[in-house]
Amino acid sequence: MIEPPKDPNRPLILCDVDEVVLMFVHPFEGFLARQGLRLVKRSYALSGNIVDEATGEAVSGERTGDLVQGFFAAESRRQPSIPGAAEALAELADHADICFLTNIPGAFLDTRSQRLSDHGMPYPVYVNSGPKGRVAAQLAAGYAGAVHFLDDIGSNIVSVRQHIPHAHLIHFINDPKFYDLAPPVDEADAKTKNWTEAKRILLTSLTMPDDMA
Repeated sequence: MIEPPKDPNRPLILCDVDEVVLMFVHPFEGFLARQGLRLVKRSYALSGNIVDEATGEAVSGERTGDLVQGFFAAESRRQPSIPGAAEALAELADHADICFLTNIPGAFLDTRSQRLSDHGMPYPVYVNSGPKGRVAAQLAAGYAGAVHFLDDIGSNIVSVRQHIPHAHLIHFINDPKFYDLAPPVDEADAKTKNWTEAKRILLTSLTMPDDMA
């Protein structure tokens, strides 16, 4: 259920979770290593890039999905936060409402919400499956102010642009190798891998006079 905004005149920041405010790649690599597997960063994807250490063979797409599910079941209570995320969002919360929109399976919603709160990010969390544009538009519908969206997946940036043409879109990828491998997303207004820069970009937009936005 999508809650109505407390103040519909405020701007809204919609923020992805994995590789944006919580680390995914680094703990996922540890999870794989314990099973004799390795993540090979040769393209911006998980599928086809998880290999068996003994054989060098890539695991199937179906097993990749099972491994991601297994990771969330085993590790979502322990995922580290990305440096600077909590502090940046706390400052940004003075200027905008903040919600998380994550593609984690719904069964892990409570665990995810608790982990974010443990890291000092107690903002509403909404789960999604597939492209995020439709649900992002539903979340943004009650807001008259500017809408900002951060995600590490380019297709989600494109989807939100299609559903919220006026949104300010930031392609955020914490992992340096995957940041370099990610193809350009023309729909994105900015690309970054750290919260120092992301906060600067967002504050500049949020504090810009309406006639200059």
